[in-house]
Amino acid sequence: MNKLHLTSVKVLRDLYKEFKYEALRNDQTLQKVVNRSLFKYVTDEGFRQQIDEEVSLTISGSNLWYQWEKIW
Repeated sequence: MNKLHLTSVKVLRDLYKEFKYEALRNDQTLQKVVNRSLFKYVTDEGFRQQIDEEVSLTISGSNLWYQWEKIW
């Protein structure tokens, strides 16, 4: 039986709002996305590199903020 680890993370408010909208449209949950992302990060070098090189999220002091222009 798989064991779960309970953790908490802070997420960017505006980005999370966008996620909730997309998640409802695509029948996803944050838990599914996080677990799948963790799996891909540790097993797929290309995915890991893509995540590591992402520049849309920028560290500013102790806070993260994102620069995301909606393309809609």
